Amino acid sequence: MICQICGEEEAVLHIQEIVGDARTELHVCKRCAEAKGILRDIASLNLTLSATVAPPRSKKKPRAKLRSLTCSRCGTTGDEYVKDHRAGCSHCYTDLSPVMNGVLKELHPGITHTGRVPKEPGNSAAEIIRLKSELALLLKQEDYERAATLRDAIAALSRTER
Repeated sequence: MICQICGEEEAVLHIQEIVGDARTELHVCKRCAEAKGILRDIASLNLTLSATVAPPRSKKKPRAKLRSLTCSRCGTTGDEYVKDHRAGCSHCYTDLSPVMNGVLKELHPGITHTGRVPKEPGNSAAEIIRLKSELALLLKQEDYERAATLRDAIAALSRTER
């Protein structure tokens, strides 16, 4: 790529600015960057790769104690689940949940679904779940007045869903 300032030399510095949806790029050769003081300005920022990039996620395996858990119904072990990511029965989700949560945290950013929910009339189940988690937080903070209001809202939503 050619320098956008002098139009002669090969660009060695590529600067990209993103503001909202607008993206601006500037490609500059070493000579022009030094002449304009761009290199000096960038050096003063003290940008290092370790300071600007998040460290890679660790590939820690679930602890041996968790991997030795066994489903009481079908006998699937936590070690088997870690290896092939398959539950043997519906009861595994209860008995092996600590192992499953560890595996899910490695595979996904969270263990709860945060995607879109269809906006259908009468589909307030997602809203009730969200309000219940907010209610639990308010109770933990001992904000009983707001919790009571939220409790009533949950009850009203539950009645309309039936």
